[in-house]
Amino acid sequence: MLYEYVGNIHIHTTYSDGSGTVEEVIKAAQKSGLDFIGITDHYTLKGLFDNKEGWYGDVLALIGVELNRDYNHYLAFDIKRDIGDYTDDPQKTIDEVNAAGGFGFIAHPFEKGSRLFLNGKTFPWLNWNVTGFTGLSVWNYSSQWKAGINTTVRGLYAYYVNRNGHAGPCCDSLKKWDELTRKRRVVAIGCSDAHAVKLDIPVLKPVIFPYEYYFRTVNTHIILREPFKKDLSYDKKLVYSALKRGNCFIGFDLYADSRGFLFYGYNKDAQVIMGEEIARSSSSVTLEVLLPRRGEIRLIRDGKVIERIRGNGLQYKAEKQGTYRIEADLIKFADATKPWIISNPIYVK
Repeated sequence: MLYEYVGNIHIHTTYSDGSGTVEEVIKAAQKSGLDFIGITDHYTLKGLFDNKEGWYGDVLALIGVELNRDYNHYLAFDIKRDIGDYTDDPQKTIDEVNAAGGFGFIAHPFEKGSRLFLNGKTFPWLNWNVTGFTGLSVWNYSSQWKAGINTTVRGLYAYYVNRNGHAGPCCDSLKKWDELTRKRRVVAIGCSDAHAVKLDIPVLKPVIFPYEYYFRTVNTHIILREPFKKDLSYDKKLVYSALKRGNCFIGFDLYADSRGFLFYGYNKDAQVIMGEEIARSSSSVTLEVLLPRRGEIRLIRDGKVIERIRGNGLQYKAEKQGTYRIEADLIKFADATKPWIISNPIYVK
């Protein structure tokens, strides 16, 4: 039996540059129907040291950290001590996190930014010769939203009229991820990068964006083989194990709830889910996709689309070895599509 839990990862609070306290963030998560959140304030684990990590009703709050300052931002989890600023040496960042018993994700690898935010400053990942990282964020809501906002008029229009006109994953990140997974297992996550920034604009005084709104956008859904026990230590291990293995998928839940999506594979000897490996040696491998509602499904092997279908599911005989993953777009009015789901791969050997 499989159990699905929905989380929002990469959240900032008043411990760094977010506008809400941990408690306010958790209330927003509860209203949004999340099962867990991953708080990653800049350069500090103070929330962890202040014992903010734990169960709050039906929401599990986990606390990591976003490391480095000017670029090479890295989301680190499952560490219990501060890590220094190694902006110019991201390999040392990764090594320090691993040595501390943790794991991590490259935060927003190809961030383009906007001149309306921080005078156009961006925080890209600059060194791809690094090793030892668990994965990367291929869909960062804040980064992608900012990238399409270059004038004040466009910004106001995008906020008040058409917030998600250009919502979608980062194409460069997807391309890099496909390149990496041809060599080794690399996990993709989706991030909100929530700050709930309060802008000092007379009369309007907008918040870009409220936490509750963020928590209905880009979420990371984990798939477990056992349920939560409402025990912090036990459940924390379950979440982190799923994230490290890639037993998860990204869902843009604002358009439609992506709960119920499943991508799995099987042969006569084994059944696997996203993030796992299956061999072709003993028998043929079948890959199956289930969508919670009708969409356009693309099966991708080693970065290339090999099957495309509209419907609620897909079945495919995987006769070649490779890295297989799914992208699904939601079908909306007049057959228009919107980016919706990105799975982690199944590795057919």
